[in-house]
Amino acid sequence: MKYPLYSLLMLLPGVLLGTPVIAFEDKDELYFDEEIPVVLTSSRLKQPITEAPTAMTIIDRKRIEQLGVREIAALFQLVPGMVVGFESGNWPVVSYHGMSDQYSRRMQILIDGRAVYLPNVGGPDWSSLPLVIDDIERIEITRGSNAATYGSNSFLGIINIITRHSSESKGQFFSYTSGENEIERLVARHGGTFGDLDYRVTIEDEQSNYYDTPKNFQSSKIATFRADYQVNSRDYLMYQAGHTDKTGTDRQSGIIFPNTTKRYFHQLEWARTHSVDNELKLQFYYSSFKNLNFYKRRISPLERISIEDNVYAQRYDIEAQYTFSPIKNLRGVIGVSSRKDKLKAPMSFSTESAIDIVTHRLFNTLEFRASPNWLLHFGAMLEAHDSMAKKLSPRMAVNYKITESGTIRLSVSRAYRAPLAFEREADRKLVIGSQTYYLFAIESDVNIEAEEGTTIDLGYIIKARGTPYTLDFRLYREKLQQLITPYGWIPTNSSNIAIGFDNYSNATIRGFESSIEYTTRDFNALFTYSYTDIDHQHFGGTATTYDYADSAPKYKASLLLAKQFEGGLALSGTYHYIDKFLWLGIGDQVKSYDRLDLRIAANTKINGNNASMAVVIQNLFTDDYYDFDQSYNFTQRLYLTFSMEFH
Repeated sequence: MKYPLYSLLMLLPGVLLGTPVIAFEDKDELYFDEEIPVVLTSSRLKQPITEAPTAMTIIDRKRIEQLGVREIAALFQLVPGMVVGFESGNWPVVSYHGMSDQYSRRMQILIDGRAVYLPNVGGPDWSSLPLVIDDIERIEITRGSNAATYGSNSFLGIINIITRHSSESKGQFFSYTSGENEIERLVARHGGTFGDLDYRVTIEDEQSNYYDTPKNFQSSKIATFRADYQVNSRDYLMYQAGHTDKTGTDRQSGIIFPNTTKRYFHQLEWARTHSVDNELKLQFYYSSFKNLNFYKRRISPLERISIEDNVYAQRYDIEAQYTFSPIKNLRGVIGVSSRKDKLKAPMSFSTESAIDIVTHRLFNTLEFRASPNWLLHFGAMLEAHDSMAKKLSPRMAVNYKITESGTIRLSVSRAYRAPLAFEREADRKLVIGSQTYYLFAIESDVNIEAEEGTTIDLGYIIKARGTPYTLDFRLYREKLQQLITPYGWIPTNSSNIAIGFDNYSNATIRGFESSIEYTTRDFNALFTYSYTDIDHQHFGGTATTYDYADSAPKYKASLLLAKQFEGGLALSGTYHYIDKFLWLGIGDQVKSYDRLDLRIAANTKINGNNASMAVVIQNLFTDDYYDFDQSYNFTQRLYLTFSMEFH
């Protein structure tokens, strides 16, 4: 049943009217230079977005509030070329340019430079990240390959989540959310200062049932800590730690079974800064992931057996990078990193022993300003990985400023994706007596080769200082070869179909992406559009069930309108249209759908403290739809959030 919200529609004319054309101002000097955003992820150098060698999308704190979503993964619905789905409700999936099953293993996901992909499946578990959405300062999305900067997992793109500096979270913050689908969420945060040390402690307790039927209940508890210490005028220390304890339910053959995930991390960073272009930085982090999955599997019409399908993973990573500028108009970054993953998954690898996965990387970026209008980029990553021979991922780019406000970008890059342990070494079967049962049917091949990709990118970005307009256009061609693709077969002594992997697929992706934004002090409009065409070629080997050609929507469009009224009232609405496409793996063919979300917030002060009450209604007027599995429909839902800051 749809809510009678016609009275709220009376506010829409106010969104479209009374928006004077004035310059947008932002005082965050770290990321903004006279209204032009400065990005960090594209090349590891701080540079205006107009001078980056890759296409970039920024989601800042203000945009996060406008969208009003609770799930971090849902933030990316607005990004051109990206699609978000929810497999079973407890497992969000984010893909870029399709080519994805439930694990989305061709994108790099970072939190403050810390890789959070899981070594067993290659993608992240978005719902168990030790991160509270209220602590996010901004997100930088690299649209396109960036293996030259961050290695093989950056095959198609990067999502880099940057959390707020502790000094930005002083005092107490409290937030409570309640709504339909059993949504209950409590966030509490405390930030303080001891001399030159700033710190923040955040806790979150949340539960929800993402879909009405079948039930997919989830409960999670998150605790994070961050401390920033300015040792002296040159030296800076940052320490972070976090923990997630998530319990949920999954459905197997119509029966609900428990699933528990526990995650921890510690991260330490030291930086010595001599000048803007002369800095030495060291980073170390440790993370652990434990997933306890219990379910039952039918092995005969009358017999069902209990199965424990547990995964244990640990990651140790150390990295050093040096930013330098030896001569005028030339600056660069050089660095080295080493990572060790320890993976134990008895059901997936048919062994109780842990698998070690070691990666060593050497990277370099150079930026040369040949003239006031010409900027040249060169970057490369040399990577040694246990599962592939040494690979060099280079990138060359040129930015040409054709007008005071317009810049053209042309780049060519080469990328590789190392095979996962699951793709090379999995032996997922259950032996009972003389019968072998291939559960989800995986048997891998150690001879699998790395995937290869060549990207040609042509971009045009218009951003004039003192004006409210930003336009971003991108044309690209991605030629992907030796794609690691599953195929079906029937193993000996088993009546079940099993799955293996081979490199007998290529794909060429061509497309166009655009965003047009208009921003003033009290009004914001953003329109994004993408066209994606995939040509899939399969040759040799056994026929695959993965049809890459249909794995991305050809057309995708989003529109955001946000208005800030006098007196503290804020209104924002987001509309998405997604063309039909196919999720690979256990996903379904998704029909084209659209969705309209509305957020209304009243901001005020109580005893001098900032307070806010917001109502969010998702899927306002459109019909129910499914975005991954046709068994799970996304229905209209409403939730309320009250938040307050104490200083």
